[in-house]
Amino acid sequence: MRDAQPPALRLVALGISLALVSALVLATITTTAVKAQAILTVDEIYVVAGTGNAGLTLRDGPGFQHATLGVLPEGTSVHILNGPISDGSLDWYQIEIQGAGTLGGYSIGTYLRNRDEVVADAAIVAPPGSRTFTATVTGYANGSDGGAVGSYTASGTRTHWGTVAADTSLYPMGTRLLIEGFEGTVFVVEDTGSGVHGDLFDIWFPDVATAVRFGTQWRTVTILPPGS
Repeated sequence: MRDAQPPALRLVALGISLALVSALVLATITTTAVKAQAILTVDEIYVVAGTGNAGLTLRDGPGFQHATLGVLPEGTSVHILNGPISDGSLDWYQIEIQGAGTLGGYSIGTYLRNRDEVVADAAIVAPPGSRTFTATVTGYANGSDGGAVGSYTASGTRTHWGTVAADTSLYPMGTRLLIEGFEGTVFVVEDTGSGVHGDLFDIWFPDVATAVRFGTQWRTVTILPPGS
């Protein structure tokens, strides 16, 4: 449950040359609130997508306790070397940046995605009756805000990709919405908190580093009509 203000913006040190990474195409897998995370195939090429331009954290081992090597920008192509390796809740993969030899590490599979799926998901069109406006969008993760955020939402569900916290006096639990930069993901209001008021939507991310890196942004939000 969200009990405090969203995490503040801060810089994340990059262990990989920005000049090199920005020249590569980033691959990620983005699941919707109703779609289970797919098992990725070893020796295949994937792309990072759906991070909202926050990027994908690369670590030196399969778990959040391992050191950060760098951040792969949205669009980088990666080659899967090994996995999945489960930490009990998320699947991790050993990856190599396509075209960069042995430059790589470990990342969660949540943002690694097949190129064709990325193109297909980008085609989501808001149905008639949708309402579109500009809103404040922030990020949170389990254990953020000084450990106040747990693994269960205010509605009783487990946090997962597609969970969003909102002001439920304006956007009741179960409200479905699209957020600019996360094409292919239908978010669902499943959480709320004392720091979430008005037209503010707080996206759940799988790790604190990504949530902090996303920070606070202005994004176009589309509220989908009930039953759509």
